[in-house]
Amino acid sequence: MVKPKANSISTKKILVPIDGSEISFKAAKYATHVAKLVKTELIAINIIEDVKQGDAIGLQERYGNISLVNAFKKARKGSAQESLVKVQKSAEKIGVKVKSVCYIRCRWEK
Repeated sequence: MVKPKANSISTKKILVPIDGSEISFKAAKYATHVAKLVKTELIAINIIEDVKQGDAIGLQERYGNISLVNAFKKARKGSAQESLVKVQKSAEKIGVKVKSVCYIRCRWEK
């Protein structure tokens, strides 16, 4: 069995999920410091689940109250983007390159 050399492993990117919770911001802070140490890019991602048919907003969508549904989706996306901006500013402040991604997960995906 061949053992890898200690310096043969390189980290090219670090992915950190953000959901707006304090624990996700703590994880982002840790990931940011690791990214700085190993001189790599940080990717912050927030995944928003699309409206479900069975919940209150999903029923509004089903019965045609599209303006309410669109407002709900816009608010969720805005909140997700605010969380990502917070992480991005913090990382850029210490010189870490950051890419932020906000992804809406469709209800039919598993």
